[in-house]
Amino acid sequence: MHKPKRAFMYLIGFAVLLLVFTLVINLPAFDEDLMPEVAAIKNIKATPYGANNAYPALLAINGPGTDLKISADKVRTMLNLKISQMGLDYFDQQEYDQHIRNDLDVTWQEKYPSCHSRRERACMSKVFTAVREQPIVDERLTTQLQKYHDLIALDEYSEATQLDIQAPLIAFGPVMALKRIFLANSYISDNSQDFLSDVIDDMNYWHMMLNKGHLLITKMVAVASITDGLRGLSEAIKAHHFSPVQLIELQNNINRLNLQEVAIGRVFEFEFKYGIKVFEAAESSGEMKYFGLFDFFQLNATHNMAYQLTAVPMKHLSKLDSSGFYQYLNSDEFGQEFEHPFSWSPASLYNPTGKVLMSYTVPAYTDYLARIHDLGGMIVLLKLQIELALNQEKPVKNVVLNSEFLNPYTSEPMSYNAATDSIYFTCLDKTSVCELGL
Repeated sequence: MHKPKRAFMYLIGFAVLLLVFTLVINLPAFDEDLMPEVAAIKNIKATPYGANNAYPALLAINGPGTDLKISADKVRTMLNLKISQMGLDYFDQQEYDQHIRNDLDVTWQEKYPSCHSRRERACMSKVFTAVREQPIVDERLTTQLQKYHDLIALDEYSEATQLDIQAPLIAFGPVMALKRIFLANSYISDNSQDFLSDVIDDMNYWHMMLNKGHLLITKMVAVASITDGLRGLSEAIKAHHFSPVQLIELQNNINRLNLQEVAIGRVFEFEFKYGIKVFEAAESSGEMKYFGLFDFFQLNATHNMAYQLTAVPMKHLSKLDSSGFYQYLNSDEFGQEFEHPFSWSPASLYNPTGKVLMSYTVPAYTDYLARIHDLGGMIVLLKLQIELALNQEKPVKNVVLNSEFLNPYTSEPMSYNAATDSIYFTCLDKTSVCELGL
């Protein structure tokens, strides 16, 4: 009769010992040392912004000033003072609300269509038509167009390195709307050489942003903005806006994505760096504690695990060329790379809270990589459209089949749809449209 009771007591005793063991091995004294590469990322310091840096200018462009250089210099001076005094290189919400305004451009934005070139083949065509039908007379918009012209003349970019999750970001929406109207206004002037120069300057600026920015939002805005330029050029080519000499100039000046623009591994380092702050804030606030007593959480071990599970594989993926990335997405390896990091085993007793948290914090970064590779393909597609415009006497299908401008994923000729008179390839990002009308 006493055997079941004795067995039950043994089980209780074992459970208590297991709990005590788990509590002991999760004491701060048993936390791991940070991996050297993790410590290096965590310890990145803010550096002063230079006079030609577009980051302060992007913050200032939506503000009330009429001279971008003066406004940007004020922002830069304030940020550099924060860096010298506090080591912080960004505005908090109160400072942002005090010095940066985003409500001055509502009127003109409502007048012209808003669209997304990455998703809409006719985006820039709609903006071109709207600006032609509603000439620019708004004084604020006229001022903003000059400020945008000054913005894209800047050739340096570095952005905040110390951001936390609550920090306000650059308001890119008004800037993107302004950029589309800038290109449209240049296009309808009917001076094809000026439009060609403006769009090349604009593309070069956003290529710089794609190259030098380290925030994921900056990369994605640059992708969207370069796509705007590509679609604007495509519409101009379709309308026979350029002479053969200008088309050749365009072919020589539209650059494919370079390795640094595609290999956005630094983004994942900074995504990880900002995640460090999230975990540390949660730990210091006591959010991790069970019953207000213990948390089964090891901070450094979680940082190391987060780096190995997210930053390392994503940095590897970002180094693949378009063909390699395409093959990866269609392989068995895809889907297994970021498996659930928590499984019941003796090892799960160490830092179980960190392991569970990591199970829910691995975002679908492959979607963002796909957009960059799709952009690379769109650049090649525009180059094919230029080649077709230079060889109008030849059948389209023949030019496409014999062109050097191939599908970046399969290395086969781009596709041609005679019914819609368009060239295309299948996007990896399913929210995008990789097609240009002829």
